[in-house]
Amino acid sequence: MKKWIMMLCVCLLLAGVAVPLAGCRSAAPAREEVFDRLVARIEQAVDVNTVVFGVGLPVFAREGAEEQLIHRYYGSGDDSSDYVMTPYARFAGCAEIEAAIRSVYSTAYADSLCASLLTGFTLTASGAVMPARYLERDGSLRQSNRIEPTVTGTRLYDYDSLEILSDSRADYLHVSIRSRSDSPSSAWKSTSLYFVLQNGEWFLNGPSC
Repeated sequence: MKKWIMMLCVCLLLAGVAVPLAGCRSAAPAREEVFDRLVARIEQAVDVNTVVFGVGLPVFAREGAEEQLIHRYYGSGDDSSDYVMTPYARFAGCAEIEAAIRSVYSTAYADSLCASLLTGFTLTASGAVMPARYLERDGSLRQSNRIEPTVTGTRLYDYDSLEILSDSRADYLHVSIRSRSDSPSSAWKSTSLYFVLQNGEWFLNGPSC
């Protein structure tokens, strides 16, 4: 009996130590500890989202038989080629686009975005392939005219409403925040954003647009 009681005491002692330690490892940071960094990352993602999900980059527009330098975005209607020039792009090439994506999104999510945007990917079992949205050819960055934007406009956020939800951890944040599109008719609604901690920095682990 004494031996059993002693073992029980030891187990309770170990449990009492293990639970706080586990809690320390998994507890999410307080809102005020990460608020500024999360807001900065969401803001940083705006331009990247335009390139990834939105209208893309400025391109050459082809009007009639002549190609003119016009600051026009995706949708120029150039049917003569799969890709159109991007002379006013803020990126010099695919490597700079990839770097911008990886500066905002987690490694896993950035890998999937870069695979589809910059190399293309197999879409179906039958072998249908979506083209890369961006590529370099003849020393120039080009953009596909066959890829439709999945997002239009810009998403606006009410940062005061940002809340870290209970399923968050020390290295993972599930955030609730009110947002709406920049369309005048758009209404505010609750949105979920996800962040992961990599090398001491918080990165978005999904789209923020």
